Amino acid sequence: MQKLLNIKFLKSKSKIWICCFILCACQSIDLINNFIQFDVRTEIIYNFSQPLEVPDVDFFFPMVTVLNFSAFYHRRPTELVHWCKILFNKSNVTINSVQEFDQHCSNLSLLIGQSSTWLPALLTVGDVEELTQDPRELIDEIYTFNSIRKNLFDTKICTKKRFLNGYGLLVRISCRNGSLPFTRENTSGLGGNNFILSIKNRIKRPFGFRLSSSKRIVNQGSQYISIDPPIDKYYTVTSYFTRQVTTSLPWPYKTKCLHYDKDKTMTDCLNSHLLNQSNQAITIDSVAPFKFYPKKARFTNGLLDSTGAFMSFLNQCSKLIDKSECYEVNYYTSAKIYIDQEYSKSSCMFQVDIPINPDVYFIAQEKLTLTELLVSLYSVLGVYFGVTVYDKLKLRLQDVNKCFTKSDNEQKLGPKKRAFIIVGPNREVPLYY
Repeated sequence: MQKLLNIKFLKSKSKIWICCFILCACQSIDLINNFIQFDVRTEIIYNFSQPLEVPDVDFFFPMVTVLNFSAFYHRRPTELVHWCKILFNKSNVTINSVQEFDQHCSNLSLLIGQSSTWLPALLTVGDVEELTQDPRELIDEIYTFNSIRKNLFDTKICTKKRFLNGYGLLVRISCRNGSLPFTRENTSGLGGNNFILSIKNRIKRPFGFRLSSSKRIVNQGSQYISIDPPIDKYYTVTSYFTRQVTTSLPWPYKTKCLHYDKDKTMTDCLNSHLLNQSNQAITIDSVAPFKFYPKKARFTNGLLDSTGAFMSFLNQCSKLIDKSECYEVNYYTSAKIYIDQEYSKSSCMFQVDIPINPDVYFIAQEKLTLTELLVSLYSVLGVYFGVTVYDKLKLRLQDVNKCFTKSDNEQKLGPKKRAFIIVGPNREVPLYY
């Protein structure tokens, strides 16, 4: 009877082991499958950066506010007169000289919104480079809170560089400490005029601005704050910003980001195709430094291209930017303008204030690391088979301890001593084996 019980117990025990093995294998495979999917989780952190990185300041000047129309008339008289008559409803006016053009069409420089629909099609890169005023001449000095009397343009810490596109000119003011970003202490709690940058200027025409990182200048006009300064009064523009930093993980993780400049890759790809055509052109919103593209290259708007070539180029180049950037910094800018009521011709002020809100960091991290995978697998083995890291380590230590104990006992063993047993009469002697 007992033998039958033992056989049944052994049979049931083998079934239990099989079930444990199957369940353990399934759970282990599930863990490994989750690991090789390389999923990510996003951690959100709010933090005031210390030290504070000084942002770049980008100014945008619409083309009509910087273009010399009188000089441009000598190059495109027919087209300019055509548009002047349409925009000002002067179809019966005769314009055959630059003097007549200035008399009837001088207000073209005031049509900022309307000019973006017709003016870029008339321009070449050479026209923009040769017939526009340099807006850098209107920006005189730049200071920080820590060096209020030191012009950072003179010390070469800050620079002002000029760029162009089909809609206007751009000026970037960038401050660097050698090859590193220029930083300063975050003194938001001190109060008072605790600005990051203060720019003394003589800008008396409409312009746009935005604060940005040190990457390529943004070409989207909607991301610039428009300012219409008074001509004969003193004004101060105070700008504020919040910063969002996004960090992603490259392949093989699901984000599959790349370490590259997405906008630059797209623009360079499109322009390389457009410049290889017989009629050289660049995209209308390409932001480029002066003397970078051929002077005869025109500005083209892909939405108005009837040949379909531009859309073909766009489809090809879009394949190069289907992945996100691994590191992105976005600035969200706001501003207030303060205008004095008294007449004044003095230079005005543009200030970048200390951020009020903390930076927002979106940090992508591995959802399951290799270390976490190994710990999880050990846990599964522990649940089904009682295998734990502690038990394994304990057994190893016991084996090592036995080795040392054995060798120590062998050293302590000496020659055996003789034992004498005294036996009384009529008693049996104990036997020893």
